[in-house]
Amino acid sequence: MKVWRDFLFKLFGLGMVVVLAVMIASILPSKTCHADDGMRFKSISKVHYISFGGQKDMMDFYQYDGEKVTFMITGQRRLTMYYKGGSMSFDYYEGRNEGSYGVYEIITENPRMILYQITATSGAHAMNNGYWLVGKHKGKWVKFISLDNLAKMGHTPLEWHQIESRITNTGNMRIISSHEYLPPGVIYQVYRKHAVDMVVELFWDKNAQWFGMKRVL
Repeated sequence: MKVWRDFLFKLFGLGMVVVLAVMIASILPSKTCHADDGMRFKSISKVHYISFGGQKDMMDFYQYDGEKVTFMITGQRRLTMYYKGGSMSFDYYEGRNEGSYGVYEIITENPRMILYQITATSGAHAMNNGYWLVGKHKGKWVKFISLDNLAKMGHTPLEWHQIESRITNTGNMRIISSHEYLPPGVIYQVYRKHAVDMVVELFWDKNAQWFGMKRVL
């Protein structure tokens, strides 16, 4: 009897250990709940839209360190960003600067950054004609990403595309390129469709202290 009692006690004790281990594992945070355990994009929101109508337009922003940032249409209809100690301009990738600019504020964490995404579009169907992701690097304003960088990932800037950005439910940011097409037998533009032709996901390279990209479509 004593042998059986000891056996059942050990078996019951082992079962309790397994149950407790499962319960503890279920309440502990998972290391894979956020992709790469790195930078997470919290929000992206349009903060300014500039459509050319012959007038100059401007808007002031305040960077997280208190620095004043101004976006203004300057000579040759060029969007220029002014900040303490300097400025940077954003020219259309092809042709004259005529169309519209959109300015989006992007907030990240781990590390925390405030970025500005700037897009340029032209034509009745808002063809993309410029893309930039700007922010501070070692205290200086820089262009982290442009259409030239996207071209290295397979994008074709001289062809008709639209570009938008989305944040996934895991905190990643994706740059999505699409194009318009008419289904077979359709001749009216009102029935045009969109097809995604490239999706690029951003990540923060801690070693390089710069944004990297990986193509997911």
